[in-house]
Amino acid sequence: MAAKTRPGDWDRLFAPNAPHRGGPLRALINVLVTIVVISLLGAGGVYAFRYRDSQIAAASATATAIAPTIAAIQTQTAQAEAQATATHIAQRTATAIARQPTAEPSLGTGVVISGGNLRKEAPRGDVIAVRSASGVELARGLSNYSSSEARLIARRPSADFERLLGFTGEPELIHRDNLVLS
Repeated sequence: MAAKTRPGDWDRLFAPNAPHRGGPLRALINVLVTIVVISLLGAGGVYAFRYRDSQIAAASATATAIAPTIAAIQTQTAQAEAQATATHIAQRTATAIARQPTAEPSLGTGVVISGGNLRKEAPRGDVIAVRSASGVELARGLSNYSSSEARLIARRPSADFERLLGFTGEPELIHRDNLVLS
């Protein structure tokens, strides 16, 4: 319920010796100051977002200009490392092959199933070792055939695999994509 206004309130509140709480002019000034502060905060936010966007654009332009150079350097470095690794692997493989007492092939139709636990059936996709005739490990890879299937196709051409196994499989025991040289 609204308080009742008494005639003496006007003199008590607005007389020259009355306690000053601002009045309508003070309220107008407070509203204007609040509007100015809110406007400045909004303008600062807009400036900050535009500044951030310009920094991102500048960084992107720099990265776009530098990235091909970095990629070229990384590519050259990777190629040099790959060449050095390939040379090292080729030397190790050549050394292992040179140590073989016989010249019979160790891959393809020259597959010899020996060693390991022959009582256990190795599943398809199992890791197997590729060894030279002298027992030097040349590589490891994922087998495309189980151990019993590998025994059936050992020393046979790929064209005979379907006839021997009863299904069409891969033309190799270990595909080169699944082979890692030791």
